[in-house]
Amino acid sequence: MSKKMPWSGFKLPQMDKIREMLKGEKGRRLILILGFAGIALIFLSTLIPSCGKKDDTEAKQTTDSYDLEQRLEERLGDIVSSISGAGDAQVMVTLETGIKYIYATDNSIETQTQNDPGKSANEKYKEQREIVVVDSGSGKQALVSTEMQPAVKGVIIVCSGGSVASVKERVTRAVTTALDIPSSRVCVVPSG
Repeated sequence: MSKKMPWSGFKLPQMDKIREMLKGEKGRRLILILGFAGIALIFLSTLIPSCGKKDDTEAKQTTDSYDLEQRLEERLGDIVSSISGAGDAQVMVTLETGIKYIYATDNSIETQTQNDPGKSANEKYKEQREIVVVDSGSGKQALVSTEMQPAVKGVIIVCSGGSVASVKERVTRAVTTALDIPSSRVCVVPSG
């Protein structure tokens, strides 16, 4: 006595068509071709460089910007805390953009001059730029020629002496001098 499965009586018209296609020699060839195509796609996916490297670069830039903000906040906090009457200070720095990298390029310019009798000379210029790539221990990387630090968008300082006008002025002057920003980008408030 065999048990009847609940789905055994259920038939899809598409499944019958697929079964018919896979019967015989043609079906075996089709399965074989599809199998080789799948293996080839898997193999090719290991050879093609992934687009994840851009994400790694963006993540590195974000981390570098965050680290820069943290260092600025620590240093400014130490400076402000050492100003007479300021007391303990908390500092928040906001940057306009992330750190920008300018990569080294190899430039070549080719000039062709054509002189046709009875016509003016024709000059053609062809400029080619290639980013210089170096082989490092972790793979190939573009060579950075310049690292541009981002501009400071604004600074907030919370300190116990922030309610005293003279302390507020000294703190604002110290921060604007240290970061070379206008006083309109610095906010000093008393701690509560």
